[in-house]
Amino acid sequence: MRVTAFLVIGLLTVALLPNPTSGFAQENDYLIVPGQRVGRWEVGRPIDAYGFGQQVSRWEGTTGGRPYYDGYSFGLPPTGPFLQVYACRSDNLVFGILLVRRLDRNLPPGAEELKYKTAQGIAIGIDEAEVVRLMGRPERTIERTERHGALEIGVGVYEYPGIDVRFNRADRTVFAVGATTHGGFVGCRQAVLGTPPVAQPAPTRVEGQALLQAVGGLFNEA
Repeated sequence: MRVTAFLVIGLLTVALLPNPTSGFAQENDYLIVPGQRVGRWEVGRPIDAYGFGQQVSRWEGTTGGRPYYDGYSFGLPPTGPFLQVYACRSDNLVFGILLVRRLDRNLPPGAEELKYKTAQGIAIGIDEAEVVRLMGRPERTIERTERHGALEIGVGVYEYPGIDVRFNRADRTVFAVGATTHGGFVGCRQAVLGTPPVAQPAPTRVEGQALLQAVGGLFNEA
């Protein structure tokens, strides 16, 4: 009877343990789950629910001069990653969280940004060709120019269901990756404006210390 009791308790304990590839968010968790979360930060919540702290900048994303999302950037002290967060104006919920490696700055070994990855291995620092090998061709591809401080960068964006990947076109290295809701930017735009998918222009208004354009991808500090 005692052996049976221990067996039942053991099975219940295993059943209650979180699946590392699920949407269960934990402290010090570095897993990116497409459509669900980046580490402990889950998409689908109001921006104030995350406790990111002091924002670096805020901007609005527009198409045809009409805003449809609010963008925020956060540099989490003292060694936390740089984040870009996007909230849709249809419901004021966050539909995207991206980790960004700023290319105008050197990252120390073991930097937080480099610890996050998907179960397939998509992470900052890998080659764009490896992304395609692991994920297949993206649903949507965007090319644009961004500035990180004084550095001008040609950027490629790959949009997959539930995940965005951005890479430097010069060396084909990924510098930003994160989770979005499965509709992503296109879904938010359609929810707010009812417009078909089009290339996303730069936001019309920016507040804060950094200018971030073209879906929050450009950094031009004052």
